[in-house]
Amino acid sequence: MATYNVTVSRKGLRKVAVAKMAEAGFGGLSPVIAKVVYPKSRRELFESAMEKAQKAQGICEELWDELQECSDGLPEILADGEKAQALEEAIYMLEEAVNGLEEVTGV
Repeated sequence: MATYNVTVSRKGLRKVAVAKMAEAGFGGLSPVIAKVVYPKSRRELFESAMEKAQKAQGICEELWDELQECSDGLPEILADGEKAQALEEAIYMLEEAVNGLEEVTGV
């Protein structure tokens, strides 16, 4: 069965009021309500972006390592094939992404 997420924004109301409005508007369905917390300053925005960039860098490094191991373990008969070439291209793109993220994060 399909699941759908519906986002409704309403500024200035308390959570209880939003819950009542959502229940009434969606025929008694029980809504899941979470308060949206916006960063308060440019500094917080920057710190959040840096955290995300560092996380992305880590993910790219892990994937690069996995693909490199796959490439190193390919039998010679498969090393010149189309899939091996696609694997090498993916490794190259991940390496470029890691290098770019290293420039951004300084890590």
